Amino acid sequence: MILETFGSLLHHCSKTKAFRYGLALHAAVVKTGLQYDVVVCNHILNMYAKCGNINFARQIFDEMSERNLVSWSAMISGYDQAGKPLMAIDLFTQMRLVPNEYIFASAISACASLLALPQGQQIHAQSLKFGYSNISFVSNSLISMYMKCGQCIDALSAFTSMSEPNSVSYNALITGLVENQQPERGFELFKLMYQQGLIPDHFTFVGVLGISTTADDLQRGVQLHCQTVKLNLDSTPFIGNVIMTMYSKFDLIEEAEKAFKLIEEKDVISWNTIIAACSHCADYAKGLSVFKEMTKENGARPDDFTYASALTACAGLASICHGRQIHAHLIRTRLDEDVGVGNALVNMYAKCGCIGHAYSVF
Repeated sequence: MILETFGSLLHHCSKTKAFRYGLALHAAVVKTGLQYDVVVCNHILNMYAKCGNINFARQIFDEMSERNLVSWSAMISGYDQAGKPLMAIDLFTQMRLVPNEYIFASAISACASLLALPQGQQIHAQSLKFGYSNISFVSNSLISMYMKCGQCIDALSAFTSMSEPNSVSYNALITGLVENQQPERGFELFKLMYQQGLIPDHFTFVGVLGISTTADDLQRGVQLHCQTVKLNLDSTPFIGNVIMTMYSKFDLIEEAEKAFKLIEEKDVISWNTIIAACSHCADYAKGLSVFKEMTKENGARPDDFTYASALTACAGLASICHGRQIHAHLIRTRLDEDVGVGNALVNMYAKCGCIGHAYSVF
């Protein structure tokens, strides 16, 4: 009973990323002498990995007297999610057990992060040998890996070998085709997805809206925008930001602004996108106005990209007064040391006719 209780509580800590509570539970496990139980150790290892403390997780892993597939899966997945794909692959090669589908998916994902095609192909061959390659999340990892490595044919092969592709499969393939300059094939897959009765989600629309921008197809972009409205997805920052980018590409700043206003919880990317869109459409006054509005909001805080975009607006207006105010703030916050911001400052002073100031910033 006590084992189940610890397992349940540690699992909750993993899901909620409650690190301090997890630490306290780990201490309680040691007090009760259960730290050598493989099931409890797996929960502790997973908790540390999910909370971002990958070194603590590895320490638990190394100290385990007995490791099972769950132990290896938690550690390899932990490395992959912590942005340490090389460590994930290294650990995968050390395994002396037959990997399961979760381990294969994590190892393939790590190969994708490293663009390590030969290793990815080897792991693909192993997954085929042990009969895991057709499991949906293994296949999805294969699609993403091959697409990131520019191997569209292999990605399509992994897709067609699936008995029931899901929305994640379609999203990985559509996004990959767009990134590999095959937008029309991506859009054909989007239509096929609808025909198969699958409902597109945020990730799907990000991919296909990118197609309309890449292909210079405004009509298609508007149609896709309408579909996001029908599915009530247009009010999220994830979709709204892409819609703004799409409209600004076609110099439709008013439509971009409408999309911006519909976003319920604007993040810093939302603000940056609309300010950059204003500059792209040469509506510098509006861009500066939006920047001022952002600084008065209690939500998203301006970052280096925000300031660079605001300085571009100042340059477009030749507004030395606003430019100097922003520069003074940047000096106070030390953001003037950023390369992108520095370039924007040089450009702003040069456009305002203050060549001496431009040289001094440079």
